[in-house]
Amino acid sequence: MGCLTALLLCVGWLPGQDPAADPALDIPRKAFVDAVEKARQDLLTQIARKIEAARQKGDRQAVKKLKDDQEALEQHPAAKLGFPSPSHQAALEKAGKTLQADYARIIRQNTMAGRDDRAEWAEKDLKKLLASIRPPDSDDRTPADPELADPKKPWSALFHATSMRHLVRSGGSASAPGTGLAADLDVEGHFQIQPIGPGLVRILHRKTGKLLTPAVVQAKPGTAVVLKAPMKTEGHQAWQVVQADKGMVRLIHQRTGRPLTIAENSPVVGDLAKLGPESLWTMKPIKN
Repeated sequence: MGCLTALLLCVGWLPGQDPAADPALDIPRKAFVDAVEKARQDLLTQIARKIEAARQKGDRQAVKKLKDDQEALEQHPAAKLGFPSPSHQAALEKAGKTLQADYARIIRQNTMAGRDDRAEWAEKDLKKLLASIRPPDSDDRTPADPELADPKKPWSALFHATSMRHLVRSGGSASAPGTGLAADLDVEGHFQIQPIGPGLVRILHRKTGKLLTPAVVQAKPGTAVVLKAPMKTEGHQAWQVVQADKGMVRLIHQRTGRPLTIAENSPVVGDLAKLGPESLWTMKPIKN
């Protein structure tokens, strides 16, 4: 059941449920819900085609981002996506304007007939429905710092030397968010570099409150790097900071001895015997 269909059931008029609810609203409300859901399904079809095209090119990062868009749109019909969708926005605006016109007519009729309770109920219902097609609050605002954060230490961006992009959260699951690369820096790319021993750090992601970690304990070269809650396995969330040229560093995973690197545009742990420029990073402090 779509979120708007559920909303329709929640605020819809049922005989005897609320004497102020006006059955005359049922038709424009259903037309609005149907129009918004059609717009959503049309855009989901468009995203599915984009995913298939990206798969044909072997573009893993594009597939991951589009799947994130797909999930966000399934949760909210006006979700913020990673690509422009003017036809979708136009469809939502048209549905909203039509709804407003129909409700205004019914509110006027109820006011003229002295049914102020129904007019007031319709105003509240209209407000709820229009709110359902407004974009959700921006997810880019700086969140409250997680419990593991050190209030005395700054937040930093991890900038990859060869791709010229930032390490960010991207995809994955709720328990183990994935990582990716992004040209533009937002709160998804905020990390705190926390010293935990001589030359060793752990890397805390600001938004999730989780730590940079290989996806599996016995990580082989090419293993994805994700974000996980604190683990009891000693050394599995510790990284050695090794200085390189021109202010750059390499981050060597303590337990496996593998460097944080990039393979096929995805962050992974690499092979220490084959160090190259793809394992070079710059840690840039972020001004709050």
